[in-house]
Amino acid sequence: MGQGRKFLDFPNLKILPVKKTTAMKAQDLTEEYELKPRDALQAAIALENKITTIVSYDEDL
Repeated sequence: MGQGRKFLDFPNLKILPVKKTTAMKAQDLTEEYELKPRDALQAAIALENKITTIVSYDEDL
């Protein structure tokens, strides 16, 4: 199984929509906290959906 398929099989994974408001919030977070765009988008999605825990293998978090 490829890495992409393994990722999609992650337990309790939810795929959430990205709305225009999400993108705008991500832009605000990028400017305010100097986040990378991908990190800002993930943070904006988490904030909009009241998610308090993010699982990641990123070493820069």
